[in-house]
Amino acid sequence: KDKRPCRVRSSNAGHTLFSGIAATEHAPRLVETLFQPDTFSGWGIRTIARYESRYNPMSYHNGSIWPHDNAIIAMGLARYGYKTETLQITTGLFNASIMMDLHRLPELFCGFDYASGQG
Repeated sequence: KDKRPCRVRSSNAGHTLFSGIAATEHAPRLVETLFQPDTFSGWGIRTIARYESRYNPMSYHNGSIWPHDNAIIAMGLARYGYKTETLQITTGLFNASIMMDLHRLPELFCGFDYASGQG
């Protein structure tokens, strides 16, 4: 309608680490943002942050967690030397897989907060 961009915090920013286009001086701020509690659920990084007006943890594009998206982000984090954060994502995905049938991750899963022993 008014042709202005939507300013929405999403997982897409993590792709800049994977591709290598994130400036080294901007990476710390980007990583900090990705791991805020409204973005990182403990299971993974949500497609959009929890405080966004259209957030819905059960929505395909608006708050769910995509394992392949998180794998891309984890690879980018490793590329920039963020070992602890890489481990946080891979651990979250591993913990999610334990809760899934045959321990296989689906295309996506709900973006609810992590609670130990619950899935």
